[in-house]
Amino acid sequence: MFFTRAKLTLLKIDPKMKVQRRDRRTGGLGTWRECLAVMVASLLLHASILAVIALIPPDDPPWLEEEKDFSTVFIDVYEEEVPVIKVETPELNQMLELDVEALPPEEAVVEEELLELEEEEPEELADMEELGVFDDSGFLDSVAFQEVGGGLFELGLGGGENTFDGLPSAYQGRSEKQKRKQTKKYGGDLKVLDAVEKALMWLAEHQQPDGSWPFMAPVSKKVEPKKEAPVAEGEEKAEPEKKKKKKKETLSITACALLAFLGAGHTETSGPYRENVHRGIHYINRHLNETEKLNIGKVYGSAIVLMALAESSIFGSSMQTNRNADRLATYLTEVYCGEGWGYSGAGDDFSVSGWVALGLKSARQAELPSVSDEEIMKLFGEYGAWVNTMCNPPNGKGNYRNKKQGSQAMTWVGMFQKQFLGFPREDPFLVKASEVSVPLVPKVFTPAKGLRHLDEYEIYYGTLAAFQQQGEFWKAWNPVMQRVLMDMQHQGDPKSLGGSWDPSSKSVGSHGGRVMTTAIYALCLEVYYRYAMMN
Repeated sequence: MFFTRAKLTLLKIDPKMKVQRRDRRTGGLGTWRECLAVMVASLLLHASILAVIALIPPDDPPWLEEEKDFSTVFIDVYEEEVPVIKVETPELNQMLELDVEALPPEEAVVEEELLELEEEEPEELADMEELGVFDDSGFLDSVAFQEVGGGLFELGLGGGENTFDGLPSAYQGRSEKQKRKQTKKYGGDLKVLDAVEKALMWLAEHQQPDGSWPFMAPVSKKVEPKKEAPVAEGEEKAEPEKKKKKKKETLSITACALLAFLGAGHTETSGPYRENVHRGIHYINRHLNETEKLNIGKVYGSAIVLMALAESSIFGSSMQTNRNADRLATYLTEVYCGEGWGYSGAGDDFSVSGWVALGLKSARQAELPSVSDEEIMKLFGEYGAWVNTMCNPPNGKGNYRNKKQGSQAMTWVGMFQKQFLGFPREDPFLVKASEVSVPLVPKVFTPAKGLRHLDEYEIYYGTLAAFQQQGEFWKAWNPVMQRVLMDMQHQGDPKSLGGSWDPSSKSVGSHGGRVMTTAIYALCLEVYYRYAMMN
């Protein structure tokens, strides 16, 4: 486009490395340096001209002239800086109705740590929502009995409202936020929550690799191994009876430990102990898959295992968990014969019956196929009538077997049975039993001389009954229960004894060891939120 008058023609290189050119006008020759100078000057001139042209705005092309009417959208992607909002602990505590100023400095630190845990709640709840946990019409407070002629009671399954993300209303207190509110509301404090956490830490540390929890005798008790009898040549070595019994107890112990985690809102899908819960449930499922015999530890063990599997199903578990829970529920309903249950099946053992009845109620909440509304109405209608005959309104005492007066524990078993079956607090037996229980509280929580343990079973049912009854019974029971249990709980490293309680020589301690004792006392301290208050 732009050329100089000098036109380069034929270039050739002579032996002396000189470039020659022929000029159209003169025909003279120049050196290669002269040629190079002309080329550089030409390039600079062209570059300058192109730069000027680039600055001139072009006219719109014809196609653009025809489409002048359009909108331009600018998308600006940027990351907004999230402002850090600092909330002072006293204000947050006021919102949660917690009084930090009344606590010593070290307890206030514990409170701040507990409040920080609340930030994890949305993520964990989302896990349960994604699993599509069961939606039900309520738990214990949905059951009501109405007296009919002849002392019979009819079960009415009400339409309670679910208030905790699709879970039955009985479990609404188990979220991190609700645990604090419920504990404060019913007379607990941060020490209670801290004690439960220490117990769960200890349980988590002592879970076996296979997911089970073992029988752990008191530290001071040395158990010498028995010498095995010689086996004659050709004979097979028989499995010791004690080992078979221990396997059954291991299932019950494991289930009881799982109930402590579940009672505090830790499930297979949520909470820092989700893997511990999952491995424990897997252990139980694996052993139930290997047997057709479902009498685990004299029936009450079957009921405890059923409770653990049913609660895990409610929060979201595998089909295998549902299936084994349904097998246990089917077995327990089939052996029922109109009164209660005993060690081997049907019977009139008030203690065993208490575990079974609540296990079946948990199975109802899990919507297991074998536990329909119609069947449960019939079963609990008959069972409620029998419970009524086992409780004596004149003296406020509960029976054990053959309608003979039992221990004080049977009184509290009877109270809790009536409460979850829907008897009102004004029921004559409940009123009298509460009245006679108040002066017994100091004795219940006073260890025998030289001992550091109590009757776990008695305290467990007494705590459940006192909480649901409220009134003077709860006012007398609650502060003593808190103080004594927390004083008796071991402190220190959870890998050793820290967080656990010494087992007693009573039924729970002797059969379940340190693990079951620790789980039972953890459940006592979870009473504020484990089950909703029954109407």
